[in-house]
Amino acid sequence: MFNTGSLIQSVNIYLVENILHTVVVLVVVLALVKLLRVRDAALRAILFLVPVVIPLISAPSFYLFFPQRQKLPVLAADRLLNVEKWLSSWPLWSVLSPLLTSIVLAIFAFLLVKGLVSLWSLLRLPSHFRALPEGEEPRLDALLAGLLGQTGVSRPRILVAEEERSLCCAFGLHRSYLLLSRGLMEHLDDASLKGILAHEVAHIKRRDGWLNFLLLTFRNVLFFNPLVHFLCDAVLQESEMATDRLAISLVGKPAGYAQCLLDVGHRCREDEAIFRLQGTRACFVSKNQGFKRRLTSIMDYSQRPVPYYQRWLPWATAAPMFPVLFFLC
Repeated sequence: MFNTGSLIQSVNIYLVENILHTVVVLVVVLALVKLLRVRDAALRAILFLVPVVIPLISAPSFYLFFPQRQKLPVLAADRLLNVEKWLSSWPLWSVLSPLLTSIVLAIFAFLLVKGLVSLWSLLRLPSHFRALPEGEEPRLDALLAGLLGQTGVSRPRILVAEEERSLCCAFGLHRSYLLLSRGLMEHLDDASLKGILAHEVAHIKRRDGWLNFLLLTFRNVLFFNPLVHFLCDAVLQESEMATDRLAISLVGKPAGYAQCLLDVGHRCREDEAIFRLQGTRACFVSKNQGFKRRLTSIMDYSQRPVPYYQRWLPWATAAPMFPVLFFLC
């Protein structure tokens, strides 16, 4: 594809093929979601991860097991686009190619360090808040005990922020933490507080802390691929709706949960710094365009199980993608 040096060649091949692979897999996933009418948000979130994960490992795997792949009679899409010939026709490409590759590597190194710093900050986050011992807030303990009993989730470590600003979020990897502000606990009635707690317990049950960590990693490693950022946002939206679904099953009233979402909207503004550390902008209440979609999903809530054939859809989609991508691009 590119012939300006081994390192530069490898980087350029990966950049181009990663984007091409993402496009191909994304088209397939969107077609399947549309044709099979996949409505389950948790399943859609997994499906939208497929166009991120498969291109991430496909090209390195191909060249690891087939070092001479460039000389094989494959790469039909590459030859159709003729990227190498098109770029090599630029008068200054021989100079720009090493420069651009160096810039890409420098950005990757910067984001890698930034990601490690963010992870370290997240691990240190609990030390900035006071741990709330069990029994100090009986009302909170009673609401939380019922939700934990329904889900089978171990009690997270409760942290309290001594401030009037409304603040509530769950985070953590190996150990789960639930952060609440004093203002939130004092100004919300039992129904609204239970709705918020149900949402955060649902996040813990679904292990969304690990999902946020993976999305942060994908954004940093594949920063050059604009589709990856779009897909990560889509996964976050679907994840929030899947969390809403689980929370509704805990509180039992979709209309009441939707009202809680609206009531808390003018008060509950999670600390954006915490969500940046987790690699997500998702929160109990958000101002983005997905908010109306969440409300619609809540009001359309039903307990219909996911069709059996759809449960294996992510694996059935991912498996044939490797041979397809190997021969296509």
